[in-house]
Amino acid sequence: MLWSYCNVLRNAGLSYGDYPEQLTYLIFLKMMHERTQPPFTMMPDYVPPPIPAGFDWPSLLARDADDLEASALVMASLFAC
Repeated sequence: MLWSYCNVLRNAGLSYGDYPEQLTYLIFLKMMHERTQPPFTMMPDYVPPPIPAGFDWPSLLARDADDLEASALVMASLFAC
């Protein structure tokens, strides 16, 4: 899966140096989603991950290519330094 996403990044014009940031973000979202599933939710000290609605893993999976591109632009503007 990661290599196929690298092809998408390359075709979008990103350089190899941008790949780790993008891939790390995807892995982070997937890991945080897994923490919203059992057995994590069954722990007495469970606290949901602080991922805003609409930017979580299920929302990412539900989007088509045009929506993903638009949301990437929104996220880039939110997190720009």
